[in-house]
Amino acid sequence: MTSQAVRVISLPTAEKQRPKPQSVPQPPADNQHQSKLPLDYTDPFAALADSFGAAEQAHHLQDRIQSEIRVLESQNRWQDIVDLFYPVTEHAPQLCAHDLDIPVRYSLAFSLGHLNRFDQALDELRLCVAHDPNNFRYRSSMAYTLMSSLRAAAAREIILSGQVKKTRLQEAHEHFQAAQRILPDRVTAFYREGSLYKDFDRKNEKAIPLLAQAVRNWEEYSPETRQGRHQERKNAIKARYALASCLVAENQPAAALNHVQMVIKDDNQSNYLKNENKHFALGKVLYALHRYEEALKALEAASMFTNTTDGDYIQELSGRCYLALKQPDQGLACIERIPDKARRPYVRWTEADCLVALSRLDEAKNVLLAAAQRDRRGRHKALLRLARLAYSQNNFNDVALYAEKAVAFHLEVYSTPSADGLFWQAVAALRLNNRELAQNFERDLAAHRPFYPWLPKLRQALHGKAPL
Repeated sequence: MTSQAVRVISLPTAEKQRPKPQSVPQPPADNQHQSKLPLDYTDPFAALADSFGAAEQAHHLQDRIQSEIRVLESQNRWQDIVDLFYPVTEHAPQLCAHDLDIPVRYSLAFSLGHLNRFDQALDELRLCVAHDPNNFRYRSSMAYTLMSSLRAAAAREIILSGQVKKTRLQEAHEHFQAAQRILPDRVTAFYREGSLYKDFDRKNEKAIPLLAQAVRNWEEYSPETRQGRHQERKNAIKARYALASCLVAENQPAAALNHVQMVIKDDNQSNYLKNENKHFALGKVLYALHRYEEALKALEAASMFTNTTDGDYIQELSGRCYLALKQPDQGLACIERIPDKARRPYVRWTEADCLVALSRLDEAKNVLLAAAQRDRRGRHKALLRLARLAYSQNNFNDVALYAEKAVAFHLEVYSTPSADGLFWQAVAALRLNNRELAQNFERDLAAHRPFYPWLPKLRQALHGKAPL
């Protein structure tokens, strides 16, 4: 970095030493207005009385550093900020000597986080929190930096062990909750902790009340408060969007619909969220409400903002809508808009479903076999489709084989058996006249998922005269 790139503050050598406390002369014995002080008393404010002393110079230095950091932040020059002022103990020891380092540490943590140097950022923020535990900004920034490190790990930008992830997740919750207690009427801390539950804990039921509180807080602001806290509007819109997503996942699409519609309306000009995502969310809610034709219109609007490769999820849901409307040929046409090599496993599942509906069973089987071979996380879903396809062809040995593979895969990856796999294992055994084996699978299914929807049907077949 050249000297022209940014001004480097030179620090007098004499100021690098921590100033010695100044002793205060004892007041006269006959002074009635001052209390008597012990001989070894040290006045903590004496250094501040000298307008030309080291404490005042440190205060001016703090102002200069923070002003310079603000300029660099406005230009997103995070590395320059770190190069100039980190660590503060080396670049401005006077600030540490006079307890003026905390605001600079807070700014440095912000820059370090932008550079994915999360460990160092967290070290700085922990000092800030220890200095002032009731500071909303310190608590909120600490939680957000922890959350950002988890996101970076999920994106494989950094490496964190499983235990570190678990610890940071818990710590983030603690700091978000502390921030919420300090300023309970704000939006951001509730929105971000809701997102933490949604994206990392995978607990929509815990995310929903937090996201709803974030939305409620914004709605309760007066016009004047909204203007003063305009920076929270973005997170209020994002909170409503995340809330709708959680509600759909929790089978509450009717409650989600109004939120999605309001997001599209409120974000019309700002575009805090991508247009394709907003209209896709509307299509997803309408699909869940079985309003397929309306869903297709929303998905058509979403497709206008992206290409078929990046927007494969839009074409896939469009295909599902056409399947629900008994138009599998149209559904297959949606899938075929996606380049063959770009079709991810979940797209292949819908492709196969369309082919089955068109009685092109061999093609469907080949598509599912290829999808099962490629998929590392959802292989059981292709295997279960293969089991159902084999059942429709009365090939019960293949039903048993694919169902067994689905159960084994689910156990290996998720540490639990696949309920659908156990069901089709029982059905296959029953069709192959192995009632004892079928009953074993039925007991396993009942123990694992006592409210599995097809369990009563299975039991009726097991205990009736007919095999199924």
